Amino acid sequence: MRLTKRENQSMSNAVKRRSAPRTLPLKSDADLRLSALKSVVGGIAAAIGPHCEIVLHDFRTPDKSIVAIGGRVTKRSVGGSMSQIGLSLLAEGEAAKDQMNYITQLPWGRDVKSTTLILRDNRNKVYGAFCLNLDITEVRNAAAFLSGISGQTAPIQAPATFTDDIREVIDVVLSQ
Repeated sequence: MRLTKRENQSMSNAVKRRSAPRTLPLKSDADLRLSALKSVVGGIAAAIGPHCEIVLHDFRTPDKSIVAIGGRVTKRSVGGSMSQIGLSLLAEGEAAKDQMNYITQLPWGRDVKSTTLILRDNRNKVYGAFCLNLDITEVRNAAAFLSGISGQTAPIQAPATFTDDIREVIDVVLSQ
């Protein structure tokens, strides 16, 4: 069986199409970095405990910036939007800086201590944020209790002498 030139060319092209390596769409540097960070979000949140939340934001999609989240402090989920803090950082553009240890209050009354770390690509362009949110409500309640019970809010009186010998106490009183 002899093939025509046209049939031969057609078969050759079909073989080339089947054996040509597929090229995957190139991912940006930001996509690669976000992908790497996604894998650690849950582990960090779990290691710190139930009062911790780690949120990974992609600022390129502000209305659904949350690409990974571990913990439930703010009750948000993947696909959720950024907060007003993220929006203000986005507005700052390349001048945005990390925000460390700031305290906010959630609408339902919980106190949260947060840190927001700006993510930059290999061209130093801001593309997202890695956030840590700690519910510190119970810590603050415990601190207030300890402060109250220890008398830290009361002024400290003059030094007192505590001894089993009354003569020592009298000597101290007379010397003042």
